[in-house]
Amino acid sequence: MQTQAYFENIQNHILSEIETSSQLDTISRGWFTDENLFKALCGKARKGVAIELMIMSDEINNSCGINYDLLCNAGGKVWKINTFGATENLMHNKFCIIDN
Repeated sequence: MQTQAYFENIQNHILSEIETSSQLDTISRGWFTDENLFKALCGKARKGVAIELMIMSDEINNSCGINYDLLCNAGGKVWKINTFGATENLMHNKFCIIDN
């Protein structure tokens, strides 16, 4: 398995990886508000690639304008993690697993 960290031009790197993926893509982000990346994920899900997105269920994600149900309708899965009480900082992850 190859691990690669990106600190510049991140959106283009992720878009490129999504476009060339052919297997399960798992994305875990505290906040996922990028419409271009979301559209790319929905497109891959419609083509039969298993897509799973894990995000916090908070004001940022819930009011950013992205309809996460579109990914579910395309065949993907969206996991919204509640952020209250002692687990408030639980979802501060930033990783993406593409093609296993």
